[in-house]
Amino acid sequence: MTKLRWDEVGERHYYTGVDRGVLYTEDGHGYAWNGLTEISEVPSDAEVRPIFQNGIKTLNIPRMESFAVALTAYTYPMELDNYEVDDVFSPAVISGESQRTFNLSYRTLVDGNTHYQIHLVHKALASATEKSFGTINASVDAIEFGWNIATTPVPIIGARPSAHLIIDTRIAYPWAVQAVEDLLYGTDTEDAEFPNLIDIIAIFDDAAILKITDFGDGTWEADGPDDVVQFTSATSFEISWPSAIYISDDTYTVSTL
Repeated sequence: MTKLRWDEVGERHYYTGVDRGVLYTEDGHGYAWNGLTEISEVPSDAEVRPIFQNGIKTLNIPRMESFAVALTAYTYPMELDNYEVDDVFSPAVISGESQRTFNLSYRTLVDGNTHYQIHLVHKALASATEKSFGTINASVDAIEFGWNIATTPVPIIGARPSAHLIIDTRIAYPWAVQAVEDLLYGTDTEDAEFPNLIDIIAIFDDAAILKITDFGDGTWEADGPDDVVQFTSATSFEISWPSAIYISDDTYTVSTL
């Protein structure tokens, strides 16, 4: 047993600003979203339905949460004009009559600028909030634009559908993060584009140090460096890696990581 400790070095994290916003059109091309001032993540529909038996509450059943964003900026990519709707919750939009969706990515900074999280937002619909234009006087203020953004979840293998994916640089391997950023932000030879979930999963599978392949017939293969997968005899081996979890002397779980 280990006694709990607080404020250990490396365990005190704080979150700061937002940057590197990118809008991705239907064809997948990315456009830098300059002038971002605030992104508020607004989960909704997460009510819990209580279950009662004989007058006693015995269970809480949560509804699947919807992900939405409130975004403000001093400017925005002109391409957004082609995707704005009057109201993301209007009957026409909900029924699918006018759904031209875009994708969105942005970063939130962790521990100043030591680490960051990359947010990927899928199938977004934006409706502009009220714009107020005032006369110019001795004190000139820049006009701030705002949008309410709703999303539609996409399927994820082995998990619930979701419209919001987060890549945390405190956890992800740096080379995997770099491969994702090369897609999201482009390179000297390639345009920026929004990767689908299969591409993201493939990147992290390729970047994994320990790779587990399940052949579906009760057999599997482990591939990793010698200090991760070690043969202890001609017929037995040992895996030393965080994703190899031993439940008992002869039972364990192991996964790609």
